[in-house]
Amino acid sequence: MSFTRFPELPAELRLHIWEAALPSRITTIVGTSYEQLADGSINYDNIGIQSNLNNVTLNAMYRACKDAHDTVKRAGYKLCFRERLGGRAIPFNKDTDVLDFSQPEALQLFRNRGSMNPWEDFELEQVKHLASPCPFVRVNKWDIEMAQSESDMIDLIFTDFTRMKSLMLLSHESFNKRETCQLLAHCRGKVYFEQAYYRHRVLNPKIKIEIVDAARYLEDAA
Repeated sequence: MSFTRFPELPAELRLHIWEAALPSRITTIVGTSYEQLADGSINYDNIGIQSNLNNVTLNAMYRACKDAHDTVKRAGYKLCFRERLGGRAIPFNKDTDVLDFSQPEALQLFRNRGSMNPWEDFELEQVKHLASPCPFVRVNKWDIEMAQSESDMIDLIFTDFTRMKSLMLLSHESFNKRETCQLLAHCRGKVYFEQAYYRHRVLNPKIKIEIVDAARYLEDAA
């Protein structure tokens, strides 16, 4: 059953309802579609957004009516990433939203579209919170290895997102407190030695890097 008399409510009440409907935080998951070529290789050529309830709600509010649209804009959302997402811009709040790259290919496609010099791209500069797959994989009880492609993602993120304040590494593994401290130090150290120009940012304690349980994170984002 739909409520057809919503426009007849007092303007102040309608505004409160739209504000209450705003999601508290949006996680935008950027993924890629692909095709398998004749030689068996995989060609990643498309980029898109994995839909979730928060994204659907925000997009619906942005297009529902003027009151809802204005509410979304007052909350700090702007249409972003049109060129990077194949012509479909999405509402994004640079101060609260997390840009979550589901795989290395997604990050490569995203950063290569738009400006010819991604590190000078204003859109990338505005993103403050990011997430990517954790590069660390437990081999056995004592040994942990670093996956090269996921590790390279961290280098690119530090290079391109120059105003980043937090980076979540989404892991399906379980690490104790000592291991976590060592792994995070290893992360910063790798970028420090391989990206000399960004050493001052790697050492910045205000840039928070943490390892987060992937299953719990995705559950919260749904």
